[in-house]
Amino acid sequence: MKKPRVFVCVNRRDASDASCGARGSVQLADAIERMAEGRVEVRRSKCLGFCAYGPNIRRDGSGIHVMVDEADIPGIIDGSKESNIGELDAMAGQGGVV
Repeated sequence: MKKPRVFVCVNRRDASDASCGARGSVQLADAIERMAEGRVEVRRSKCLGFCAYGPNIRRDGSGIHVMVDEADIPGIIDGSKESNIGELDAMAGQGGVV
């Protein structure tokens, strides 16, 4: 059986903190590899298109996860955590990060 792939954006923009790489995504990728114990294939990728909301991760079957931290990793690995990309509109409407 083919393992699900987890794409972790590690893109780093010059002179800007508005990138996943500048917000610790390399460390998240390392943590996912340790915690996954071979259950998923971790791929370090370039931009997933939501730089202002990084770090961003995409898992096969569950979409894009934005503003990921280590607490999100178990649910991303096992596929139980659903994408939170739809929450961006709600955050913008309430004066949140845009």
